[in-house]
Amino acid sequence: QSNYNEVADGVVAFVQQQLTTLCDLLPYPLPSTAADANSVVYATSDFQEQLGPLLLLICGSAPGGAAGVWGRSLCINASLHEGAMFDYIFRAKTLGWAVVVANPNVNDICGKSITGSESPHRHLRTLWTSYLDTAKASKILVVAHSYGAPNLVNLLKVEASARERVAAVAFT
Repeated sequence: QSNYNEVADGVVAFVQQQLTTLCDLLPYPLPSTAADANSVVYATSDFQEQLGPLLLLICGSAPGGAAGVWGRSLCINASLHEGAMFDYIFRAKTLGWAVVVANPNVNDICGKSITGSESPHRHLRTLWTSYLDTAKASKILVVAHSYGAPNLVNLLKVEASARERVAAVAFT
């Protein structure tokens, strides 16, 4: 099991590196203001100004889900094509959409709690209030995997603007 976790951690690190190098996404700090500890979300450079659709990708729970990764085991046992979010990102960018990849499972750095990201629900709400609520996108489309689904449902319960702006949801 320890070898599997080492391989899985390596897969997550590789995928997250590819979010910037292969997918040309940028890391944005969360919270968006200065803090003792930050998480990051990944997004296209123009996601706040883009007038077309915005695709929000939300992974499942840890340890399997991570920013850019639907499931570590899918990446290892099947392929990165199945287990990573690359295909969704490439398709959205080809269509001219903005893309944001949430990172709900990073809740502390070296034991220091990340303000606004203390839990997956809080992370998504902070992402919404910090970046997505003010984005100029015509509509927000969401793909949420596994625990990403109840995470999104919670956001829709607590943020009226999310209920107004989210135009379509797909649960995987």
